[in-house]
Amino acid sequence: MVSFRLSPSVVDRIEDLRDIERRRAFTDDERREMETYQYLAHFMKVVKAGAVRALGRTQSPSAMRGNSLA
Repeated sequence: MVSFRLSPSVVDRIEDLRDIERRRAFTDDERREMETYQYLAHFMKVVKAGAVRALGRTQSPSAMRGNSLA
């Protein structure tokens, strides 16, 4: 969970949506799609933070040094 990353295709789609938004207003479908990505990004940050906290409670400090959110 801590090492979860978006797939390259999802990252590309988000970049496409950002480009679209700079050129014109979103369609309703594009707006909903971007809002979904934003919600999921926030959700994953919360889940990752919880996983890091849980790892901190179950591992020794020396074992934690190898873990990162990146």
